[in-house]
Amino acid sequence: MTSREALARMRELKVPAVTTSEAASVLGQSPGTASRMLTRLADAHLIRRAAHGVWWLDSRTPSALDMVETLAAPFAAYVSLHTALYIHGMIEQIPVVTYAVTLGRTHRTRISSGVVSFHHLAPELFGGAERDKNGVPVATPEKALVDFAWLSGTRSRLFSATPELSLPKRFDRRAVEPWMERLKSPKTRAQLERAWSRLVGSRPRRPAE
Repeated sequence: MTSREALARMRELKVPAVTTSEAASVLGQSPGTASRMLTRLADAHLIRRAAHGVWWLDSRTPSALDMVETLAAPFAAYVSLHTALYIHGMIEQIPVVTYAVTLGRTHRTRISSGVVSFHHLAPELFGGAERDKNGVPVATPEKALVDFAWLSGTRSRLFSATPELSLPKRFDRRAVEPWMERLKSPKTRAQLERAWSRLVGSRPRRPAE
């Protein structure tokens, strides 16, 4: 199999990036053989090495946002917290890393386009993201704040300070309550509601019946 044949087969997956193991499976090769094939493609500037064991197939230059789902695999993930708040114009300071939440473990990954900081989110609170024009899943303004409030109750100091927020005109406080209701423990829910109040200065509104 030639390098270009391998590239064509990987691009049939219709995904912007692959891991070495994914490429090996698609190409029917061992991981070592696939790694050497991918390295040749990168040396020929036909693909890019985005991170250790991760390869960017798309023609446009990848950003850290583009890599969130691939880096988190096999666990789901989406952009949230400081990064989503900045994208939605809710905070002014540009985050120095890209923040995401995941069903996997909390960790940081350095890639060619920056650093992605992943933070574990309780399964019952996972969701509330919409895909942008590049297909990147980004938390809605309301959900980004719910995620921030939830993580402010953890041991991490990253979320202990309340950011200065500018809520968008279309910010819907009623969209928050359904997420609160997912928490079955009254104690846990009360903790999240208190954290939410510290962020926005009021309790979430209940949706209209």
